[in-house]
Amino acid sequence: MFFFKVLSLAIFIGIGMMRPADAIPILWSSGAGGNDHYYEFLPGSFSWDAGIAEASTRTYLGLQGYAATITSVSENAFISSAFRSNTTAWIGGNDVASEGVFVWADGPEANQALQYFNWRPPNPNGGRGENYVALHLSDGRWGDGPLNATNVVGIIVEYSGSSTSNPVPEPTTMLLFGVGLLGLAGVSRKKIQ
Repeated sequence: MFFFKVLSLAIFIGIGMMRPADAIPILWSSGAGGNDHYYEFLPGSFSWDAGIAEASTRTYLGLQGYAATITSVSENAFISSAFRSNTTAWIGGNDVASEGVFVWADGPEANQALQYFNWRPPNPNGGRGENYVALHLSDGRWGDGPLNATNVVGIIVEYSGSSTSNPVPEPTTMLLFGVGLLGLAGVSRKKIQ
């Protein structure tokens, strides 16, 4: 009984301490037809280049973060479904170097031309410095916007590649391990008394 009280308390405290910014990235597993990459919606009112810079500072489970590079219909559907809302978020595409030729800024596809895209007509419409790609999370369609678009409220961060060291257990695994140790400590303590 003591173990279940400790478990309930640990879960309550863990959930209570989580903030939206602490959201755990979501895995698109190969078992579900995915690429085994993790994705995260990082909220913030930042320009496209500030979002790209922020994404590149993030890591998860030893994997490097970067602005999402969406390369297929199914990846686009997964991301827009996972973070469905009435908001718009930056992804890693831009046509700064050559108007109308969109490339990925970083990640495994860095400097490669977009082979897949899901433009919301009349996009891409260029003009007015609209060189940066944003994803409308309500319908998965893309738009090109200016560097400091005021309607963009975050960036989609993608994590992939090999871990630089031994894989780090997922936070859920670590929480359950810690709760298990607490339970064992409680059982051991009861037997000693």
